[in-house]
Amino acid sequence: RVCLAAPHGPEASRLLGAIARLDDPCAGHVLVDGVRVDRLSFADLYGCVQLVAPSIPLLRGTIEDNVRYAAKNDAAVERALALCGLDAKSDVAAAGRSLRVGDRGTNLSPGLAARVRLARALAVEPEILLVDDPAFETSPEAAAALARALQSMPMTFIGVLAPEASGVRFDRDWEISPRGLRDEARARPGVAATRAERVAVRLVPSS
Repeated sequence: RVCLAAPHGPEASRLLGAIARLDDPCAGHVLVDGVRVDRLSFADLYGCVQLVAPSIPLLRGTIEDNVRYAAKNDAAVERALALCGLDAKSDVAAAGRSLRVGDRGTNLSPGLAARVRLARALAVEPEILLVDDPAFETSPEAAAALARALQSMPMTFIGVLAPEASGVRFDRDWEISPRGLRDEARARPGVAATRAERVAVRLVPSS
């Protein structure tokens, strides 16, 4: 689990966008498990990498429609809804998972919209989850959903989040500075490494 910070601007968001290939870098390459992302088909990449951010719009339809959009299977949908607290009517609204989502999700609170985006990403069962949404710092329900997901699903996680606000226990810190990317392990005595702690993403500068 990687905490990504860029104190001097939007570079962190741009980096996550480059990993998800919303935008290709002007120099250098991004590698996922040793493979350049620009050599992967979009279907293969999006089956492996999911980005949760307000810039990724929600779709018109119900909450469940959004979660099913690119889901791996029905079981993945049910698990994602449960992890994000969207399966119980009392937690969402009287309509529950059938709650209608307006254009780009503007009728939802930021915290609820973040949970729907997270559930949609989790239903794909990605190997790498990228999160760049301040709602996971300000909404207790969204933060709890993210914590449940990270505890339940084995995946690499990179988040533009403040650890103190989000409650996520990060394993590494990435900080973008004018000198490049600083990568530093967080000390966690007595805790063995897990698959989720092995970062599968590499950034290769241009030669």
